[in-house]
Amino acid sequence: MDDRPLLQFPDPDPIERAKRQRPRPKVVPPGRDAQVSRLDARMEALLSGFTGATLDPSGVAVEQVVVFETYGDKVADFAMAAREVEELYWLADIDVDEAPPADGFAVEKKPGESIPVRIYGVSATQAAIETVLGLWRSWKATGAVPHGLGRFKDVFEFLKDVRRWEVKDRLADNRVVEAWRADLEERRDAARFEIELWFHDRPERQAAAETATRVLVREAGGKIVTRSVLPAIRYHGLLAELPADGIRELLDGIEDDTHTAMLRCEGVMFFRPRPQTSFAVPADDGDAQPPDPVQEAAGEPLPDAPPVVALLDGVPMQAHDALHERIVLDDPDDWQSEVEVRHRSHATAMASLIVHGDLNDRGEPLPSKLYVRPVLLPQPASTPSGLAEQFPPDELIVDLIHRAVVRMKDGPEPVAPSVKVVNLSLGDEDRPFLWEMSPLARLLDWLARKYDLLFVVSVGNHPEKIDVAMSPKDWEAADVAKRRRAVLRALWDVRRHRRPLAPAEAINALTVGSHHSDASTLSEHDRRRFDLFEGAALPSPQASVATGFGRMVKPEILMPGGRVMYDRDYGTAPDGVTRLVSSNYTRPPGQLTAAPPPPGKGSGHAIHTRGSSNAAALASRLAGLAAVRVVEIGTRTGDTRSISPEGVAVLLKALLVHGASWGGMTETLMEEFEEFVSTKDKKVSYFLKQDMFSRFLGYGLVDPEKVLFNTPSRVTAVATGVLKGGEAHAYKLPLPASIPAASNIKRRVTATLAWNSPINVRHRAYRQAHLWMTRPGDRDCEEDPLDVKRTSLNQKASQRGTVEHAVWEHHRPFAVADEADFHVHCREAAGRFSGAVRYGLAVTLDVAVGTGVDLHVEMADRILERVKLRSEPTPVGMGTL
Repeated sequence: MDDRPLLQFPDPDPIERAKRQRPRPKVVPPGRDAQVSRLDARMEALLSGFTGATLDPSGVAVEQVVVFETYGDKVADFAMAAREVEELYWLADIDVDEAPPADGFAVEKKPGESIPVRIYGVSATQAAIETVLGLWRSWKATGAVPHGLGRFKDVFEFLKDVRRWEVKDRLADNRVVEAWRADLEERRDAARFEIELWFHDRPERQAAAETATRVLVREAGGKIVTRSVLPAIRYHGLLAELPADGIRELLDGIEDDTHTAMLRCEGVMFFRPRPQTSFAVPADDGDAQPPDPVQEAAGEPLPDAPPVVALLDGVPMQAHDALHERIVLDDPDDWQSEVEVRHRSHATAMASLIVHGDLNDRGEPLPSKLYVRPVLLPQPASTPSGLAEQFPPDELIVDLIHRAVVRMKDGPEPVAPSVKVVNLSLGDEDRPFLWEMSPLARLLDWLARKYDLLFVVSVGNHPEKIDVAMSPKDWEAADVAKRRRAVLRALWDVRRHRRPLAPAEAINALTVGSHHSDASTLSEHDRRRFDLFEGAALPSPQASVATGFGRMVKPEILMPGGRVMYDRDYGTAPDGVTRLVSSNYTRPPGQLTAAPPPPGKGSGHAIHTRGSSNAAALASRLAGLAAVRVVEIGTRTGDTRSISPEGVAVLLKALLVHGASWGGMTETLMEEFEEFVSTKDKKVSYFLKQDMFSRFLGYGLVDPEKVLFNTPSRVTAVATGVLKGGEAHAYKLPLPASIPAASNIKRRVTATLAWNSPINVRHRAYRQAHLWMTRPGDRDCEEDPLDVKRTSLNQKASQRGTVEHAVWEHHRPFAVADEADFHVHCREAAGRFSGAVRYGLAVTLDVAVGTGVDLHVEMADRILERVKLRSEPTPVGMGTL
């Protein structure tokens, strides 16, 4: 392998920030008369809830949560409108899914297009509601509101509905109701669940809301197990426990629409099931695994560097041959004394993948020790062993993860200050991302920014059955390609149910999906099972088919996660449908990982596993390997500059996405969807294909070599920097002079920009810092010295998160210029933020192999010349150009 180091851009120049021209679809309201006719009675009814109760027993004015639902995004900052009314307190600003045109609202020039819907929650006293009603009546009569309260005109014009926060809202998507029913069916004596309270800025109201909730739980025969308050993410959570009779009373109240006092508690935002993640040891099929890969891994040199990667998971088997002396276990609660070795499955597998990779395809071991903090414990479950690794029953997971990261990185004696990458190969199975950021996702976003960390998160698996629109007879007769196309269509049809699992929607985290690949060999006797994507490079059949917050790309990247095999379900499929169910075995296919041994076995046992957890672990491993390369930049080229420690995490984030590409996966998808897409007009067809590609593939499958190395024909230059809102940087990449003029060499340019944005949980846009790239050929540049065209995800879609990734390529004669420009811009997006935003940038120039041009040598020399020239003092009497 040609192991050439990455290069570092010459230092940037400050430039004027480009203007962003992002016209939003204009939502046209139906007019004042239509709004008044539809909503007047509802507005007037708001006061009825306060009748006879103007003060609570303590003498404080009674408050209720009122919801204003609006169409479109004209109401840009409802918090500012609420601030203009005394005793009206803003609580939340929530994106809801888009809705079809209704109530006279429509998108201008696109009458059939869906319209965004948003919820604004406020806490209001009777006096505040009377003020709002006065404003409504003024607008109803004259179309105007008093001076200084003009924002309410927008509220009224675009109002969809106004109502109190109701029981149906507090139950969210009813998953907590399903969990309560399951607890009763399993005859549990008590059930635990999470109560998320509205977060108040006034401490006295926050305390009053918690006290009222505690009283109601106690009156129902229950207790509060623990609590967590994190003002930085506006989170106030309680872990509650109710006896079976109390749960039955809740369910009866829901069934007959009477609702208990607890369900009607004004301080409660949501009732949620206790976060669920469950990793069961797959049934061992008895196949003996060859010890050679484990022993070869055990024989590798031991790491001597402090941890760069952290694993938050279960308790690992430290004494495993492949992991001995490679792990730093931080177990402040001494969970290892409670967990038998045979139940340390998931963390052992994840640690094995991070340290060694797939043992069937082993590369160099992680050069630094792996820090492990347990956050999962074995709990009773319906599995062959009777146990599964789950979140601990006495903890709020938000609080547990917060404490773990603060312990690593903060305080007078942080236990792992060198950590830059945190692996979370876990997710809340009861919290698929719908429209609201989960508290855990908000926490990761805040921690990533505060401590300059890269969180690598698995997107989650969807092991549910797949219903294919083919009869069993047709399925058996179909060839591999026809089966593959039918499965892809089935996954697309249920995409709304295949969403990232919390906290995978976190905007600052790098979310990883599973690619359907591994290095194992399928045994001949196992051909009865189906490889649904046999012979094709595609994501796992268990993958999500969705997007993240604000339709950002989630997951951003794919890593190998092992092939998942399927069996026919012969008993429950409807007529004309073939129902497929995933199988989980320790034999191939899959990735070979370290595992706790069966009774009587030694400490070198290994099994085959698979899933997005594995993919995230491999991504964290790659980040750990890349961290060494980033720190060493310049040492082999004579460049004395270095990457600042604070810039390492965002640069690693950029590099991992930078190595991703769609490859031939788009062609495979279009084999099934071409006819469906081609029925649309050209513009609709283009965006539909882009949507499909981003949902199935993200930015693509990562090539580790592109992340780690340069070659003679492929050169990557990187940079880190800081920008405030309204600022921009210009980077110049020196181009090789040896490429002939009017060259016909095939070339590709890849550029990736990544950052950790500050967040504003009070604002619907959430992401406070929007960074983006421009280059010659974009709208703000007139000429393109490389003459390439974009072949990746379109610019608008790729700029919705905190990573922008673009690929341009071309093959026609071009005049070689002296350099190519890449600009990085920053603007404030969800309110003002203090300080600056740190970013990482990676740009790669590829030319066809065999051209005789050594890009690396020439570009390294030219960069070094630029660096030395800039560092030389200006002669006396000479001004700067």
